[in-house]
Amino acid sequence: MSNVVLGKVAALIKAEKDLENIPALKDEILKEKKSIESQLRLETEGHLQKTVQGIQSLSVTVDSFKELKQDLQKIDELAKLSESAIDRYDIVQRATQLYETIQEVDEIYKKLNSFNSSLTEVNALCDEEIQRGIDIDSEVPNLLPIHFRLTELRDFSEKLTELSTNSQQDTKQTIRKLNTLLEPAIEKFDSIVREISLGITESLRERNFSLIIRLAKVLDYEEREDLKAQIFHEIVTKVDKRSEDDSDGKRHLTSSTNFVSTLDVIDSDTKGAELYQEQVGRLQQRKYKQLAFDAIEESIRDTFKNCKDTFVGDDRFEVLNNLDWVYQDLALIRETHAICFPSRWNMFHIFFQWYYKYLNQIIVELIESEPETIIILDILEFDKNYTNIMRQDFGFSKDKIVSIIGVENREKLLQDYLSLIIVKMNEWLFNIEKNEQEAFIKREEPPARDDQNHFSLPGAFIVFQMFQQQATVATGSGQGLILDGVIKHFCSLLSKRQNQWDKLLKSQLNSQIQQMSEDATDDELDDTSKIAPGLMEYIIALANDQISGSEKLETIETEFVALVSKKYQVSISTEIGRAIDDCADLAHDCLNHILALVFFDVSELVSKTFSKAWYPDGSSFLNETVAYFEEYVHEFIEEMKPDLLASFLPELLNKTILEYFACLGYKRKFKESKVFDCVKRDVQILYSFFSQYIEKEEVQAKFTVFEIFLHILELENEADILEVWKEYLQQFNDLSPRFLEGILACRKDFGSTQTKKIVAEVEMVNRIFEHEYSDSFEASFMGKFRLAEP
Repeated sequence: MSNVVLGKVAALIKAEKDLENIPALKDEILKEKKSIESQLRLETEGHLQKTVQGIQSLSVTVDSFKELKQDLQKIDELAKLSESAIDRYDIVQRATQLYETIQEVDEIYKKLNSFNSSLTEVNALCDEEIQRGIDIDSEVPNLLPIHFRLTELRDFSEKLTELSTNSQQDTKQTIRKLNTLLEPAIEKFDSIVREISLGITESLRERNFSLIIRLAKVLDYEEREDLKAQIFHEIVTKVDKRSEDDSDGKRHLTSSTNFVSTLDVIDSDTKGAELYQEQVGRLQQRKYKQLAFDAIEESIRDTFKNCKDTFVGDDRFEVLNNLDWVYQDLALIRETHAICFPSRWNMFHIFFQWYYKYLNQIIVELIESEPETIIILDILEFDKNYTNIMRQDFGFSKDKIVSIIGVENREKLLQDYLSLIIVKMNEWLFNIEKNEQEAFIKREEPPARDDQNHFSLPGAFIVFQMFQQQATVATGSGQGLILDGVIKHFCSLLSKRQNQWDKLLKSQLNSQIQQMSEDATDDELDDTSKIAPGLMEYIIALANDQISGSEKLETIETEFVALVSKKYQVSISTEIGRAIDDCADLAHDCLNHILALVFFDVSELVSKTFSKAWYPDGSSFLNETVAYFEEYVHEFIEEMKPDLLASFLPELLNKTILEYFACLGYKRKFKESKVFDCVKRDVQILYSFFSQYIEKEEVQAKFTVFEIFLHILELENEADILEVWKEYLQQFNDLSPRFLEGILACRKDFGSTQTKKIVAEVEMVNRIFEHEYSDSFEASFMGKFRLAEP
């Protein structure tokens, strides 16, 4: 397995809880695999079909070349046969050539005589159109006549230039003068073509199809003639090259080029080339199509620039709301391009590429200007709308649509957006934590109360409100990646926040207990060591906030998971699940701290258990302890959320039992005649209190510990103790051997050596039990049992 694959697996499985999501991940990956295979199959079939079509086209081309070769061979044979069939063919050929030369000279003479008048007429037509003005609704009636006559003059001029190559200098000078006279007319016609092209989009909007069609005819003719000139130039170039390479100096093409020697007619006096030139009409490309297309693109570029320049400074992003004309122009071009332009040009595609190019430039400039989060959302929304319009209104298939901001810029924009949100979240949460922890330490006033009158800290409400808002904003991006990133980061911030609270709680609790242990008065403490009152209330408020936070996180999960694809659903659910666990953990820690404070108040009373005073006065000790509990619980009912209180009361019961029997650690020897009655007395007092708030079945189940205690007190035989211990392990799987150690240490009939032996055997029994029942092993509160230090 490659490192890349391992890395992706590691990204999916980061914690032990992720193992529970493996079936869902597997199903998701299998679906993605099927989807990719389906797409691959379709793409492969498409490419295969195109390849087959290409091969078929090549086969048809080969057949056509073969037919052409055969036809040219026939023509070559007929030409040779004609030469041999006519007597004195060479004399006839020379006479014909002479006659043709005389005709050509006469034609040149006539054209030279009419050149100035024709040029004057062309200039007059051009001036007429220029004076009339070229506008989007202009008819330009002289466009085709100007083009026709100017083309004749330019073809004639180029032909004269070519013929004068070997002429005397005065002839060449005359030809150059003619060309110089022609240049103003060419410039005028070029400007007319350019002006029409600059306004072509608006002319389409004005339905001035006549003008556009005539321009298209001019460009179509020019494109075809330029292509002929290009082919002629390439042929002559190849012939000249082969002439240089041929030791006999003859111009011909070898069979290796898959052409027959049809170009043998291009002999040493270049007659063949001259004949081909007569068919071509020009020797140089004039590139009018390029001129027109450059002007159209320039017009589109200027339109976009004017639109962008309308919005400057802080308003520059308003351009996003003023680009509907782009879609209107494209719709117009799609509607009219088939009427006005040759189909082979595919003008809608060309226009679309221009519009895409300059629209993309505007969007990229906005991206590079480091926009704020709301603007990033606007850009992403614009890109989303663009994609929808291309698909729905213009019929583009999904694979043909390219994001207007580009894949790389889109990813950069998403990351920038996520980074901005993260930075803001970090700043907000830092400020909230700083203020709320400072208020927690000072405790200058009681905690606030929520709408149900329970204690609460204002910072928690703000934090989860911010979480909700940022998740909603991220949803507005339409990107599961953003929502996933926001939720992941916020959950990580919550985790760090819980850790900070945990550290602060431990510090405050330790300081509070230390201050209470030293029993110092406020006057005896300096300001630096004095702990503010109200720690219990603030811990309750913090614990309540964890309950509210868990509920809010569940709401967020329900609301937002449904908005993303399965790819992100598992990730978001996992992160929120961890955050909920973190809230539960902190709430549990808060309960432990509350219990620590509660039992610190009653520690002196509880510590008298099994003492000499306990036997006659134990009821008063325990009644006083329960009175403290009663007072606390009554307050907690008003201050704690019901769910928190429901968790606190069983923990109070657990802690009471543990602290009660922790006194075995003091190794006070039992008065066997009284201990049974005293314990039963205490059980009645405790049961009477706890059964008011906890289900009686649960209280009775936990009070089984008292039964175990009394039962072990009755046993005298080591074997019986071990046997009974095994039975009670079925009820409390993690029943601590320290519990038995404490009981035996307080019995007068067991020495320390015997006690150590029995405890060692019990420890072995526990290990064997845990190994045998590892699958069903359940932890209980008795696993936390510790003996008090003497």
